[in-house]
Amino acid sequence: MAQLLLVEDDVLLGEAVKSTLEQDGHAVALAHNAAQAQKLWQAVRFDLCLLDTGLLAS
Repeated sequence: MAQLLLVEDDVLLGEAVKSTLEQDGHAVALAHNAAQAQKLWQAVRFDLCLLDTGLLAS
């Protein structure tokens, strides 16, 4: 099981992806913006970060 950080500003899409990853046995923390993601990234040791690259442009 991997500890994942999912960063997605679309709430419905984020929840759908999180649910799918959890069904595959992963632990998933979901952040809806860069500030939330940064706080989580500093607090938890994640194996992987899945980042909505469109978020960087906003």
